[in-house]
Amino acid sequence: INNYTIVNGNSDYYWYFSIALPIVLGVYLILNLLLSVRFLKINKCLKTSIILFLINFFIYAIPPFIKVENPSFQKELDQANIFKANLSNWQVDGCLENNVHLLIFLTILSLTIIFFVVGIILHNNKKHEA
Repeated sequence: INNYTIVNGNSDYYWYFSIALPIVLGVYLILNLLLSVRFLKINKCLKTSIILFLINFFIYAIPPFIKVENPSFQKELDQANIFKANLSNWQVDGCLENNVHLLIFLTILSLTIIFFVVGIILHNNKKHEA
């Protein structure tokens, strides 16, 4: 793919190994991880809790540590950085987007905890019935 795009003049540099392949491998890993939860022998609330935790982790915990050379893409990554949130500053030019992403992160985290607790309760009730 890389050589084909260069030979045909569609690309000036080798983008496949530096951009496309890491993205595809990352998405492939994440999808396989999420699909493997489907086959666990646990109740649906615990599966939902695991999925929510993984989504939260991949969306908000990993991107702040990614550094890219593309300034516009790096700006997008920096705007979703929950570690730069400041809930006392809600100015548009400040860290408004970081604050919003922190609130989304905390909401998903609270849902993860709720589903986990309900899943454990359901699992324990099922054990006592059997």
